[in-house]
Amino acid sequence: MADLKPAYLIIGNDRPKVEVALGRLRARFDPGAIERLVAAGKDAATGADVVAACNAGTLLLSERLVLVTEVDGRRDERGRLSGGWKAADTEVVVEYLGAPAPGTVLCLVAEELKRDSALAKACQKVGDVLVWEVDRRKLWEWVARSFAERGVKVERDACEVLVDLVGEDKLALALEIDKLAIWAAGEPIGVEEVRRLAIPVAETPPWELTDAWGRHDIGAALAAMDAMLDGSARPARDGAARSAASSAATSAS
Repeated sequence: MADLKPAYLIIGNDRPKVEVALGRLRARFDPGAIERLVAAGKDAATGADVVAACNAGTLLLSERLVLVTEVDGRRDERGRLSGGWKAADTEVVVEYLGAPAPGTVLCLVAEELKRDSALAKACQKVGDVLVWEVDRRKLWEWVARSFAERGVKVERDACEVLVDLVGEDKLALALEIDKLAIWAAGEPIGVEEVRRLAIPVAETPPWELTDAWGRHDIGAALAAMDAMLDGSARPARDGAARSAASSAATSAS
């Protein structure tokens, strides 16, 4: 762990890149040495809880990763971030970062936290601040680039329709792009194909989905999406989409 820093702050709405970064970081630790905390929601971890978790690593004499997500809140039904850390939570973590515990890496994940905030500055002093942001007004361009990276040509209208169907969640979009790209097998994709095959994800992906994405395990990620959509009122994938998922699982294994 000599090349790892005591703290990392990951900011941005480009969830695929965020999840890849987190997957690489988690891979550096034994699964039992990773403590996951969430800073928003019913059982939210306070700043004091996080500091206690970090200091516990020195008592156990083991290298540990303390991963804290939703630092600046969780999106509500209106798409607004709420329930994140308050000033008191931030202050105690900033104080901890002045003398971080040896053998422990603290990773904080936020979506819209400012780079000039006290927490970001404290993380920058002892570690790294990574920012991956996608302009919501140009989301179709991000979709088009993602298809291009997979060797697939796509119409602009098809990109915009995909965003309309799936929403702004970049991880859900990336998984649908993977599925469509596998189905297309190098052929161009238009609006008709997107409308026929794309299915929106109605809720925030669970750990199974994000972990699968971080491992680049497309088959497992699609399986997680299927499980999430079991209760959906939308029609199930047609035969072509299911064949794409099957092919993804085969190629990932």
